[in-house]
Amino acid sequence: MSKVQEKDQASTVGAGEDDEKAEVDRKIVALQMIIPGGESFGVDKLFEETAGYIMALQCQIKAMRVLAGFLEGLEKEKRKSGG
Repeated sequence: MSKVQEKDQASTVGAGEDDEKAEVDRKIVALQMIIPGGESFGVDKLFEETAGYIMALQCQIKAMRVLAGFLEGLEKEKRKSGG
């Protein structure tokens, strides 16, 4: 391989790494916009907060499912009793 070919290959690899870094940076910015207060966190803290936020959302979903089940049960009872 000639020196020119080696240089071209090295610049292509560098460009690929730059593209990957830009993609990671884009995803971090998107995550900062989703997580409450995310714009003020560094990457490590952002990932910790993201994990906590996901867990909080999962708890909210569970609570809503329980509430929906309860309300559905009330509706069934109401229909049974003719109301």
